[in-house]
Amino acid sequence: KYELEIHSAGKYQISFGANVSVYHIDVAWEDGTGDANWLPALALKDPNVMNVSEWIGRTVVEDTTIGNFTINAGAKNETDNSLSQHVTIESNSKKYQGTAYTNRLKLEGVGTADYRSVSITTTGRARITVLGLSASSSETRNGLLKNAADDTLVASLPFAGTVSSDEGKTNLAAQVYTVEAAGTYYFASETGGINIYAITVEALPTEMTVTQALEAADDTYVSITGTVKEINYPWSSSNKNMSVTITDGTTDLYVYRVKTQLVEGQEVVVTGYMDEYQGKVQIGQGSTAV
Repeated sequence: KYELEIHSAGKYQISFGANVSVYHIDVAWEDGTGDANWLPALALKDPNVMNVSEWIGRTVVEDTTIGNFTINAGAKNETDNSLSQHVTIESNSKKYQGTAYTNRLKLEGVGTADYRSVSITTTGRARITVLGLSASSSETRNGLLKNAADDTLVASLPFAGTVSSDEGKTNLAAQVYTVEAAGTYYFASETGGINIYAITVEALPTEMTVTQALEAADDTYVSITGTVKEINYPWSSSNKNMSVTITDGTTDLYVYRVKTQLVEGQEVVVTGYMDEYQGKVQIGQGSTAV
């Protein structure tokens, strides 16, 4: 580990010789707050997965966006310059269903849309899973998911505290929240600190008729019930897909390269993303059917 001290603002370059591997470069200001750009570069593996173990331990003192998540850290108190609304990332080892987690995000107390919370943006119906634990070993605390637009409650679910045992087991819980529309939501504690180890967002399809699907916007994730009316391109054993037309009896919809082998007359539920090709509305490549 090497530390360099810089005494004036400017652009600097660090050069290394051959066969040198760099694992981390961190910048800390004189007030100890650190570089506001420390998180984004670490969390782009999947914009819908917030794994705190991939980040660097520190106090977060300003709002920071990573993928589809924003850590809401509030602001400094203008009177005494304190950081009463901050959150903290620190080392802490836990296991859940065989997966090891090495860091936690401490919400540090009751939160709002502006501080001590994590905002989550979805593009449609979604399942949001929060892996967490009450910061109190003796108190179960509720984690709230709210709509950031109007502060309405989506759900309140419990997070238990740590349970001591010879095996070091914990009550680390994966609580699942379901949102029914695109938007920005935020997760916060209702009564006290909750420690977060990971948050994941999984898109859920919107159930539609064929007629409704023809009016849906591109990239809308849909689930459509219909009957296979026509085999447009037969099953390809090499590409593992085929193209068909489905119908609800009055309206038809083209399904491009569905990954399920189908036959004419079969009743199906097709799940995929709406698309448009040369002015024609269709379900895009990669859909599945049951």
